[in-house]
Formats: sequence, C-alpha cells, structure tokens
Amino acid sequence: MDELCERQRHHPPLSACPDLARIPTANAGFHLFVGSAEAASNATMMQELGIGAVLALGTKALSEVETVSIDILDMEQAFLMQHFDACFAFLHRQEQRHVPTLVHCVYGQSRSAAICVAFLMHSEQLSLRQSYDRVQAARPCIYINSGFLSQLALFEAMQCQLLGSSPAHATFRLRWTYERHVNHNKGPVMLYPQPTAMAAPTIKRIFCKKCNLHLGVADNVVHHGHKGGSPATSCGSLYVEPLPWMHLEVIILIYMT
Repeated sequence: MDELCERQRHHPPLSACPDLARIPTANAGFHLFVGSAEAASNATMMQELGIGAVLALGTKALSEVETVSIDILDMEQAFLMQHFDACFAFLHRQEQRHVPTLVHCVYGQSRSAAICVAFLMHSEQLSLRQSYDRVQAARPCIYINSGFLSQLALFEAMQCQLLGSSPAHATFRLRWTYERHVNHNKGPVMLYPQPTAMAAPTIKRIFCKKCNLHLGVADNVVHHGHKGGSPATSCGSLYVEPLPWMHLEVIILIYMT
C-alpha cells in the first residue's frame, strides 16, 4: 500500500485526462467507465457512449439515466467498505443487462476509482495491485486517498469477500459496528457468534487467565495499530470483535493508523 501511495504522487494531473475512461473487464460485453461529475452531466457524451446507468459517489444524480447515489466523503476516515455490497450489486446487475455504466465522483480520482478497483478485485478475484494497475492504465490521473487504499488492502486480506471468519473479516465487522453505533447511532452494538462449535480442533482458542472463560478464537482477533510505531510483536494486548460474552454497553476502541 505504501508503494501505491508513493506512486500516486507521480501520476499526471487531472487536466491531462479526459472526463472519463473505459476500464477493460473480463466480460467484454460490459462497458465500465470511470470518470468525473463533468462526464455524468455531459448528456451528449453519455448518449454517444450509450451509458445507461450511473453509480455516483458523493454527488446527486446528474443525468436522466438510472442512477444510484452513495453518500460518501473523500476523506481518509470515511468508511467506503460499508457501501461495497450495494455498489457491487448495482454493477453486477448492469453487467448482466449489458448496460454501459459510469462510476463517478467529483473529480474521478479517489472514490470512483476505489470502487472500480474493489469491483475488479471482487468480480475477477484480482489482487489489489492488479486491479489498481488496470484502473490506472485506463485513467492515469487517479489518486485514491490513503484511507481508502487501507480499506482495499483489508478487502484483499478478506479474499475479496465481505463474508468470512478470518481476522481480516473480524476487523471489517468491528469497523462497521463502530460506524453504525457511534457515528450514526443506528441501534445497539452488534454481537457476532462465537465460533465455538464450528471451530476446527486445531484453531487457537483464547481463554481468560483468571476464570478460564472461553473468550473466542484466533479468527475473532482484529488488526490494530500500535502507539509509537512499536512492532506488532511487542504488543501484549488482543483486540477482538464484539462477542456474546460482552455487554451491549461495551465501549469499542479502534486504533486508526
């Protein structure tokens, strides 16, 4: 991820790129475009390219065609992953209908590019680097913010699937719970099943040193940052996603790096 962040510093400016570009996909019959709000508001160009559906990130509908608008800011702390499911469903539906589709944000550099990268990772099982390279080859001026790149790296660790039982999935679920409960006040903390019965015999189990209560398994442990840049090996704490033994009033602490 650090390599991609550094590489973006040398991308050409926005002015050097057209308002939109087509991204090659494995399905040659599906025309996927990434671009700016200017492209979406250009009715003549939209008609010439036959674009019949739009996924708008952070803007309202700017054309007459079918549009899904996602309310997301281009900020490092914004949680883009919570919208992956809705974005993927919309894009897959247009792909099945062979409808040329534009994914855009304001400038066509960060939010829209990140969704296109994630879609390629999910639909074609590509790595983050492979997907990024394909999108950047189509639109050289993309510049995905570091927070979104971190989320794409987490998505890669999740094997490009939103459902799963790995530590990466636990990290994703914890972040989603935090966003819903703290930032949007949408109900109580979600408690995830403790995979006791389903856990493989060889999986590492975690118990309380004092009472021997089964607290969870290795897959419940979430990734977290370390103050002062200390290496992971020097951290003596485990952070886990919300589990049934916790009270609903649990305070979730998330370290952002």
